[in-house]
Amino acid sequence: KSRKITKVPINIEEPIIDYMPKYVQLEVKKKAPVRKEPSTGSDVLTEVSEKTVLMAIGEKDKWYYLEGGGWIYGDVVEEKEIGIREVVSKPVEVIPEGGGKGPQIVEEPVDVDVDIPEGDTELKDSLCVIFGIEKYRYAPEATFANRDAEIFCEYAKSVFGIPKSNIYKQTNEGATKGEFDKVFGEKGWIEKRIVKGKSDVIIYFSGHGAPDVKTKKAYLIPHDIDPNYVSNAYSLEDIYRNLSRLGAKSVTIFLDACFSGLSREKEALLADARPLRVRPGSPEIYENITVFAASTGEEISSSYRAKKHGLFTYYLLKGLQGYADRNKDKKVSVGELFDYLKENVSKEAGFMDREQSPQLLGGEKERVIIRLK
Repeated sequence: KSRKITKVPINIEEPIIDYMPKYVQLEVKKKAPVRKEPSTGSDVLTEVSEKTVLMAIGEKDKWYYLEGGGWIYGDVVEEKEIGIREVVSKPVEVIPEGGGKGPQIVEEPVDVDVDIPEGDTELKDSLCVIFGIEKYRYAPEATFANRDAEIFCEYAKSVFGIPKSNIYKQTNEGATKGEFDKVFGEKGWIEKRIVKGKSDVIIYFSGHGAPDVKTKKAYLIPHDIDPNYVSNAYSLEDIYRNLSRLGAKSVTIFLDACFSGLSREKEALLADARPLRVRPGSPEIYENITVFAASTGEEISSSYRAKKHGLFTYYLLKGLQGYADRNKDKKVSVGELFDYLKENVSKEAGFMDREQSPQLLGGEKERVIIRLK
């Protein structure tokens, strides 16, 4: 029986590095060099991108010494976690040109999280509501839903041009049934702020949906609602109805949820785990409402582990980066975004041995959603 032999290189002449021990995670604030010595004139070993997460093991004169070798200046990073070292993910060693040691990158940045473009419009009268629920009180996790919401919020500000004061975001424990009522209900957050005929309203939801077994209606599940008692959740039809009466210029809804009764990881949400075919409402009967749904009624809306997002959300963000702009006119229409989502989500789901087909409900395909610089 053969044995695998691992060779461990030993360098007895390796110099002692002078620093004060300190274990801390660092997030890079902007693209920055990693240097051989703690000096701006020292040789550059490699460069790290914005939002890269590094592990430092020491500090000296405002410089951090990185696990795996190299120094980075304190002004270009932000401390994420101080104290006892925790394993966040398997480190990846980056080997500089010419060989040698490189910094240990704990977490590579995801492209859609950092390459966020600027839109060419400022929608000062527009409103955006964002719910991202990864952790549920009575249901399995919706993997990456919280991250989905946080990053979509950045796109709402930068790409859609919606002022921060006009964005309402709740995640996890904050996304309760009461918050849904507060936002969508009569005299709620949206109604109090909407400018009739001028406000574009954008709704984004990432989390669990569930069907009513008897009525076959679709519901969004807030953090504190048991999906087995789905009538206590929030009906999509109620959302459509409430939004339609407010006189918005347009309403665009993005749903990274499925209504099959299963989670993103195929865990049953309902005691009766039999998959159901439920359509996410009928928004087309209301004026000016467009719904982008992650999947058909009987499919699972998958997570995309390699990109740390829901599969639908990842390609939604890619589309909003400009990849959906097929005719390169710096505008992305409803039709262009849907075509991009349908092609790429379905293709990637196939590599996961799953089926996922985004749906477009209501709306005019020619309507422009975003304009890019």
